Amino acid sequence: MDLQQRTVKSMNRENVLNYLLLSPQGRTQQELAQHSLLTIASIGNILSELQEKKLIEKSGLALSSGGRKPSIYKLDQSHYRIFSVSIGYGTLTCLLVSLQGNVLAKDLLTFDLEDDPYQVLDHMITTFYSICESQMVSFDQILGVGISAPGPLDEEHGIILNPPNLTGWINVKITQYLHERIPLLIQLEKDANCTMMCEYYYGIARNSMNALYVMVDAGIGSGILVEGEVYKGATQVAGEIGHGTIDLNGLKCNCGNYGCLEVMASGNAIVRKALTEVRKGCPTTIAHIDNNLGLEEVLDAALQGDDLCLSLLQDSSRYVGIKLADKINFLNPELVILGGRINDKLEQYTGWVKETALSRIFQETARGVQIKRAKFGDISEGLGAATVVLKEAFKQQ
Repeated sequence: MDLQQRTVKSMNRENVLNYLLLSPQGRTQQELAQHSLLTIASIGNILSELQEKKLIEKSGLALSSGGRKPSIYKLDQSHYRIFSVSIGYGTLTCLLVSLQGNVLAKDLLTFDLEDDPYQVLDHMITTFYSICESQMVSFDQILGVGISAPGPLDEEHGIILNPPNLTGWINVKITQYLHERIPLLIQLEKDANCTMMCEYYYGIARNSMNALYVMVDAGIGSGILVEGEVYKGATQVAGEIGHGTIDLNGLKCNCGNYGCLEVMASGNAIVRKALTEVRKGCPTTIAHIDNNLGLEEVLDAALQGDDLCLSLLQDSSRYVGIKLADKINFLNPELVILGGRINDKLEQYTGWVKETALSRIFQETARGVQIKRAKFGDISEGLGAATVVLKEAFKQQ
């Protein structure tokens, strides 16, 4: 019976903390009681315990309709920190984050895709200790480490399985390796799910219960929000929008399928097509780059009005828009968020995708959906990964 009571109490504490996570403006004791359906006295006890643990703090007074002004409670900004890392295609973005989602430190590491994954992780571990030292954060102030990585993943066992575009990262036991060197809570989550969580807790999806995040970068992925929770599917790999067929006669994708959205429209596909046109002698400002051409160079040229690069990006947007229309019809979200480097850097691209998608979705669905550009750019995955740690830490209170 005691164990059951402790479990219920722990769930109540978790409920309060999660509500405060979604309430950056803070909440009063009365509001928390109404949300949790607990008595004022019970909420008071929980608030006292969480203050003692330095997880929440009082932050001013609310307006009163009469009598004493009630205190406002927020997640504590000053004590605990979360370290997160987002693994990209040749980059590691490391963040130190407060409980309220404020980025306190950021470091960008680069690596070659041919590098041994565990050597890359060693650089990340060195950066972890370096950031903690420079920010004067003690080890016991770190709630945990969140990792965002391209899928597919085995989240239960903390393994990066075989991401199609992350060459060499096959069956990497990342959480075990990190925990042996950083003995803290370590959480692994798919990159697109992290970006969805970031926008839900800190960004434009905060007031949405059903949303879809589509990331267009070197690869293409998505995160799905259903009734306020990230939907992962039966085997934890839901959202692989990039590996749905868009061209029956298309090229072979890294995943083994043919004509995937990713092989036709991703950043890697755009660069491949650009190189082909350059070698054919197509007039373009990127002709001199050739083998060193990457997505950033294509985007920079497009921003300067390069016809070839703009044309390739517009072609990509049509493929993405067509596939997005299919997913909107299927999921019926209230909000679609377009992110990744291409959307972050080229606002036109977001508009092209939106135009194509809205022209092809079911009329009744169109009336209920908004399509918007993501808010957080290159820190979105790291913020989302930090939130994964935070929510798991809340469960342990």
